[in-house]
Amino acid sequence: MAEFEAPQSRNEAILQNILGAENELPAPQSRNERLLLKLLGEDVETEEPQSRIETLLTMLVEQGVGGDRDWSEIGYAKEPDFIKEGFEYAKQIKDSWNPSDTARTFGHDTNLIFMPMVDTSNISRFSNMFNSCKYLLYVPTLSISASKNMSGAFEGCMSLKSVPLLDTSEVTNTASMFANCVVLKSVPLFDLQTVKLAQHMFDNCQSLKTVPQFNTGSVTQFSYMFTKCTSLESVPLLNTSKALYTDNMFSGCTSLVSVPLFDLHLVANAGSMFRNCDSLESVPIFNLAKVKNSSDVQDMFYGCGKLSDESLNNILGMCIGATAYTGTKTLAKLGLSTTQKTKCQSLSNWDAFVAAGWTA
Repeated sequence: MAEFEAPQSRNEAILQNILGAENELPAPQSRNERLLLKLLGEDVETEEPQSRIETLLTMLVEQGVGGDRDWSEIGYAKEPDFIKEGFEYAKQIKDSWNPSDTARTFGHDTNLIFMPMVDTSNISRFSNMFNSCKYLLYVPTLSISASKNMSGAFEGCMSLKSVPLLDTSEVTNTASMFANCVVLKSVPLFDLQTVKLAQHMFDNCQSLKTVPQFNTGSVTQFSYMFTKCTSLESVPLLNTSKALYTDNMFSGCTSLVSVPLFDLHLVANAGSMFRNCDSLESVPIFNLAKVKNSSDVQDMFYGCGKLSDESLNNILGMCIGATAYTGTKTLAKLGLSTTQKTKCQSLSNWDAFVAAGWTA
């Protein structure tokens, strides 16, 4: 549980209790205090809001953040048992928590719905911490400062919609951290400055629409990082200056329309990087100078049927610059369709493309 300083006002004491503290609370002496206590689930009378703050607090109460819900409005005679059971299970975890336990995990725990706020500062390894907790809905801000490994931490949490800003400033491995979190809609700006392995980090996050501009300057493994993120509409210019592997990084991102100029100058394998991105229209000229084998660029743009003429011309430019590339030097190897290959022959880079030893 988070540690709180002694409250210096009645409102502060109530707000601390909403966050998990256990202050003794006297009878309310104001309209705001009654609303705050209602958020805690206390049986208090409230009046019509008379200020902007009171209006917001009333909205929180009515939307179910604490207080009572009228489940009959959606056809339930009472609160569903799994809500109560989830609360009771979380309370058991909190009451029995041992802060000195460095190895506690909840992998495949189908009873876990609400993770309570507990002291996790001594846990050194969060890999697979909540792996396949498919009913987990809520995760509080946990202390993970001792952890270096977050691989698979929330993998398969199929009900998880949001996560707090965890302290990831010393984490080195986030592989599969949120893989298969199919209803996760957004993530905060995690500090990934020390992360080296990020493969499959958001694999199959089908509801994820945007991601912030993470500090990925140390990451070498981007393989499958966003594969099958079917709602992802845009991506920021992530720092890929140390990337060695970007294969399947965006494969199956069917809503992605454009991508920025990622630094791929060290990349050895970019195979299927944009495979089946069937809405993709715009790609810049990526530096593929270190790609050597035909298998490491195979199907890079397979199924990208909406690529603009400019983008097709840029792809020709990538091929011209792929000076280390050996093997089958054809556009078919990149996955371009017959129509796209024919179109390429009328573009400005075509002659240089052929002079570099490539064919359709």
